[in-house]
Order: sequence, then C-alpha cells, then structure tokens
Amino acid sequence: MQKQEKNHLSKVDSFPGNSRNSKNLGIPRSPGSRIQKPKFESQCIIHVNALTSNLKIVCTTLENKVIAWSSNGCMMSVAKAQSGVKLKKSSPTLAYMAGESLAKKIRKQFKYCTIHMKGVMYTRDSLLRGLKHGGIRFCKIKENTSFPHNGCRPRKSKRIRRKF
Repeated sequence: MQKQEKNHLSKVDSFPGNSRNSKNLGIPRSPGSRIQKPKFESQCIIHVNALTSNLKIVCTTLENKVIAWSSNGCMMSVAKAQSGVKLKKSSPTLAYMAGESLAKKIRKQFKYCTIHMKGVMYTRDSLLRGLKHGGIRFCKIKENTSFPHNGCRPRKSKRIRRKF
C-alpha cells in the first residue's frame, strides 16, 4: 500500500506544470517565482519641477550629486538667437530645447535614467520628447506631484442679515 502512494506522489511531482520541473521542460514558471530585473550600470536621476511659469530640470547621480541642470528660462536666449522670436517661459518648445540640451550634457556619462516628475504643467510631455531625442533612455518615470486628498478647511460662511 505504501509503494502505491509513493508512485502516486511521483506522478504528481512529474506533472509538466509543476514549478520544480518547469525549468527543465521550458514551461514558464509559476506567478509566485522571482524574476530578475535588468541592472543598468550607468544610471542617473533626473528631477523635473514643472511650475506654472517655468520648468526646472536637475540631473543627479544615484548619490544625489548634481551633474547638470537646465530650465526654460535659460533656453529663452538660445531660442531668440535661433529663431528671432521671443517665446514664453511656459512654452513646450522651450521645454523640448531644455531637455535636448540636458541630454547632450549627460549622454557621454549616462545612458539610462530614472525621472522624478513634480508638477502638473503641459510642458512635461515635450520635455520627455526632448530627452529621448537627445539620446537618453528611461528606466522608470516616477510621479511625485502632491495633491490634497480633502484639502484645507473652508472659511466660515458669512452671515447675511435679512430684513423682513
């Protein structure tokens, strides 16, 4: 009787979907198994602060040492010299140029970067396009924009005297 139970268990263990034998048979592992993530050797962090009137970009190492920076304000003179037209600081064209100039500064040292974005301005998309056009690859894009869950308490409503 015991020999039959052992044989029965051995048949269950040799089932193709079992995680022990899946490695040998080329079957994908179970969902609970660990998957190794690729390691990026030359990596940096790009901090983006998208304000209502300006866009600031700072590139740091993983130890938070500043390597390079750029902003829409410092690109205004470059844009005026190139096209002869004065652009607003909050324009997407300047954000594209700022991203491209930052990518040119850091692409020799770093190929991959993680991006920490803060702010809700529409210039963020064109900044990412500029960084990508400059030759930077993104590992991860993290959203750090703070928003109130319930907000501040509203002011006390003003009482109005009614005349009858």
